[in-house]
Formats: sequence, C-alpha cells, structure tokens
Amino acid sequence: MKILLVNKFLFLNGGSEACLFDTGRWLKERGHHVVYLGMADRRNAPLADPTYLVSHVDLETASWREQARVAGRILWSLEAQRVLERAIAEHAPDIAHLHNVYHQISPSILHVLRRAAIPAVMTLHDYKLVCPVYTLYRAGGPCERCRGGRYTNCVLYRCCKGSFGKSFLAAVEMFLHHRVLKVYRSVSRFIAPSRFLAAKVAQLGFLGPICYLPNAVDVAALPAPATTPGDGVVYFGRLTEEKGVLTVLDAVAGLNVPCTIVGDGPFAARLRAVAAQRRLTHVRFLGQLGFQETLRHVARAAVVVVPSLWYENAPRNVLEAFALARPVIASRIGGLPELVRDGVTGLTFAPGNSDDLRRAMLVLLENPQVAVAMGLAGRRLVEAEYSAASYTGGLLAIYEDALGRH
Repeated sequence: MKILLVNKFLFLNGGSEACLFDTGRWLKERGHHVVYLGMADRRNAPLADPTYLVSHVDLETASWREQARVAGRILWSLEAQRVLERAIAEHAPDIAHLHNVYHQISPSILHVLRRAAIPAVMTLHDYKLVCPVYTLYRAGGPCERCRGGRYTNCVLYRCCKGSFGKSFLAAVEMFLHHRVLKVYRSVSRFIAPSRFLAAKVAQLGFLGPICYLPNAVDVAALPAPATTPGDGVVYFGRLTEEKGVLTVLDAVAGLNVPCTIVGDGPFAARLRAVAAQRRLTHVRFLGQLGFQETLRHVARAAVVVVPSLWYENAPRNVLEAFALARPVIASRIGGLPELVRDGVTGLTFAPGNSDDLRRAMLVLLENPQVAVAMGLAGRRLVEAEYSAASYTGGLLAIYEDALGRH
C-alpha cells in the first residue's frame, strides 16, 4: 500500500510528530511505501522517503507586510494544493493519513484528495475541530464556550495569545472550514487516541465519524525497564501554562526531594523565575534534551509527574514512562485516567491541587517498593495494550475500512 503521511512539522516538535515518524517507520517495516508532506524547515528530520514541502512560514515572527499572506494561507493554501497535486502525480498514493495540518498547510488539501478519489483519515492530536485555539483551555482551566460552533467567543475573550486580530482570524478559520466549506466531510475516519477526546469533540458538536486507536510505543527501541527504586520526581514535556508545571513547584516546596524539569516552551522563563524567587534549589531545569538523554533522566527518577490543567489527550510521555517501568502521578483530567490506572500503574490527583499532588508524591517516595511494583505494572500494560504491533494492525484495519467505503 502507498500511504501519504501529512503533518505541518517534519521535525520532533512534540507528541504528534513522534507519532507521525513512528507510524511511518512501522508501516515501512510491514512492507508499505510511505511518502511525506510537510513544511520546509531547517530542523526537519533527514527522511529517506520521498518528501514534499510547502514553503516555510513562522506564524510568530511574520512581519506586518507578511501577515495578510499568512492569513490567506491559514484559511486556504493554494500552495499546499499544488504541492499535494505533484505528490499524487509522482507517487499515486492509495490513502492519505493526516495529522496536524492546520495553519501551515491548511485543510485545503482535502479538496485535492477528494478530486483525486484518494480516501483520507486523520488523527486528532488535540481539540482543533471544536476549539479555534486547539486546547479547550482558558483562564487556568478547561473552556467549552465554543460548543456548537459559537466561535465568536474566541474573539470575545481574545483566546489566541491575547490578540484581537489573531483571535478573529482563528474564529473566521473555523467558520469557513466548518460552516461554509464543510471541508472535513471529505475525511473517511477520524482517529482519536483517547476515548475522552472522541466523546468530548462529539459532545461539543463535531459530527464526523470517529474511531478509537490509542497511541503506542515500541518497547524494543527503548532502554531496558528499571527494576530498582529511583530517586526524586521528574517532569518531561513542553513547558506551557496548561501543562500545569507550576503545580509541581508548589508541591515540592518544603520537600527534601530532587525535582527535575526536562523540556522547554513559552512558560519556561516564568517557571524558572518562580523557582528562583521561592529558593527551590532542589529543582533543576535542564531545558530541551535529546530523546535518549531524556529517557535516562526518566529511568533514574522514582516517579514521573504529568500535572496537566487542560483536557490532556493521550500523552506519549506516560507510555514512555511506563515502558521504562516508572510509575506516573497524573492529574485526573482528559484522557489521563485512561492511561494511569489509580493504584495500579500510578496515582492520580485533582488538577491544580498541589496538596493532593504532594500527598501522592509522598506515598510513592516513602514506599519505594510500591513505586517499583506500579512501574512494572505500567510496563506490562504497555506491552499488552499499547504496543507498536497492536497500533499498526489497528491502523491498517482503519485504512482498509476507509478504502472499502471510498
């Protein structure tokens, strides 16, 4: 089978790109032909497969002269359509698998796929189908004000980086794609990595056909699981407000336990300032590290913390921690409780409640053998339910179903 994988970023920007590259690798291992379409960027991975690129655009630093062109590209990219047409002409894919295509590529490519009679499936890594700013998060917690297509709330509350102009464009984008052009009707199947996300987007008004297929990790490609107690707590991931890392700083204040923060993002400076102001000398900020180095810090820790304040979908860092046999303490929100089985593979706590998080930390830090047992249970869970083989088999079944329906 020839499969076109489409994602705006072709470098390891986050979990969606890790999923993209794993999907391509696992499909190739089964003998399938893979073609990529994304955006030109100096950070792009050196892919051995045929790759088609739209021109680079930086939405954050575009000058005022470029902003009109950028706005047009977000709404409907003619360039992306032309690049896709070339990829189809040269490789004739059987199916297209879309990941994050919003803004830099835009869903305009769905019209090209429909004209070429190529079925499309799309993995949902966030809530963009129902939220102009992806996250269903505002003012410190979940927000569902755009339920049923009431996208004007995005403008009213300036949800996009506090900017009226950016929020207005985000709302127009949603109206155009969902109400006017109805572009997502061209997608045969939407893939939800968590049951929570599947239920939530439907609850908020999205009517497309959604199926559940959880994320996976290849345990064979990761270091051997730990079987002895670790030391301290670690958070690894992107540093943004909705990830809830401030709750971790509050929880470890007064505890004599090393705390390691691995990752970077727009909230990093704020977190470092808070730690310095409160003299949290036992908290280390290591910044963005390579994947293998990050895993070494995870393997040395006693527990991994995932303190999200937003409706987390199905974060890969939980599965990676389990694969290394480390228990996870996660907030009870979004899809996290589907992964972190309370009292079995880790513990859960009320989102934003640092006292509840501190209590959970102490349970595992003061009972290292319990932490080891929970970590090993997480490893068994990954092997049984979140393996590369089960994911690839499920994905191919979705492809076959889409081809049959098409």
